[in-house]
Amino acid sequence: MKGMLDALMVLAEPRGSGLTLGLLGDHRQRIYSDGHSDLPGLVPEGWAKPELQMNHRSQRRIVTLINKIWESKMQGRTQPATGVTQHPRTEKTGGVVRLFVGDASLSPEGKRDRERWCADQMQAPAQADAWKVGDYQLLALEHKLVAARGGFLRVYEAMDLIDPNAAAPVGSGENKGPSAARLVLDELAQLEACVRPDGTVNEFAATDVLRRSGSLDHLPVDTAKRYARTDEMLKAIQAFSKACVDQKSTVAKVIEPILVANLFEVHPRLTEAFADKSDPPPPPIPRKETETTQARMRRGWCALFAAPWEELGRYRRYLAGNSELATHQVVKGSEFAHVMVVMDDSQAGGFQISYDKLFGGKELSDTDMSNVDAGKETTIDRSLRLLYVTCSRTRESLALVLWSTQPAAALEHIKEKSGWFAPEEILAIP
Repeated sequence: MKGMLDALMVLAEPRGSGLTLGLLGDHRQRIYSDGHSDLPGLVPEGWAKPELQMNHRSQRRIVTLINKIWESKMQGRTQPATGVTQHPRTEKTGGVVRLFVGDASLSPEGKRDRERWCADQMQAPAQADAWKVGDYQLLALEHKLVAARGGFLRVYEAMDLIDPNAAAPVGSGENKGPSAARLVLDELAQLEACVRPDGTVNEFAATDVLRRSGSLDHLPVDTAKRYARTDEMLKAIQAFSKACVDQKSTVAKVIEPILVANLFEVHPRLTEAFADKSDPPPPPIPRKETETTQARMRRGWCALFAAPWEELGRYRRYLAGNSELATHQVVKGSEFAHVMVVMDDSQAGGFQISYDKLFGGKELSDTDMSNVDAGKETTIDRSLRLLYVTCSRTRESLALVLWSTQPAAALEHIKEKSGWFAPEEILAIP
């Protein structure tokens, strides 16, 4: 953060103030917009500048690739290639890299299918069954793209409408999802864990869930009324259990018996939204209409209630950081044995990053060229740093999947100009 770093630098100078300041990090991994554009340039002359040259994480082929990425002199790059060249540990002599290039016009379902094909192609050269069974980390550019690849897009989009600030995971692990949706994200997740595959319920475990949530604290004292209430609760749980294992169940179908029986304490906004049976408002026309917060949230609740229940489990795992899927930004600092980086500008929805431009499938824009002339940061700079981050997460094998608007042009550019890959490492996606 510019302000915090500037303040620390002022406090550390002049020397003798009693404060010793050390800056630790890798300026090549600057991927957020609130940082200084030239971190090495902030360090005054005379400061000690130790350099970590050994990459302890990755196999030799991965280290060679990230060195070439950072040292690349390509059109559209303005940032200096400052930084030490890395080398691997002496025992890390292997590593596998493959770049797959496909047509961005494929449907999302078609892309998911072809990405599984790419994983199959990785198994033999990497000599790792992890690629066959899906035991690899898939990185996508944005949360929406991750949700599409992970099969929980409808739930994610609904949560994003309900509370855009809480719908996606963050690196610190602080996001727990919209607070108003706690019922489906917390209590019902615990209750669903008590359901057997045949739709029956482990009553002992379910009772424990109810006890921990406080649902049993206010049972009637009168014996008859107490029996009637516990019977009502049991029937609600049984209906919930049957709906859980039905692959056609929507969120509304699963939560209805729980809400009717008043089994848990529920956020008022969820209760109110479920009771409202009116149609959702239409989405606003982009760049022509503004939408009220109330209308946006109403669309979100309607979308959540209509979403498949089975998507919620995948969404919960993603939110908790327990999924094999993540965004390029969130994994900074993490490492994985096998990584697939999905580069799909067409589904990412942003304009700050363009892998298609980076790999030659799309020409630089007039804005890019004017930024180059002015010495300003460009799309190439930002994309290059993010690619560096994703590739350097890998320990053993790396699959880069580029969905290009002009796959033939991208392939030609990669083979002739990049120098990053050997010919056998570049494959066209059929």
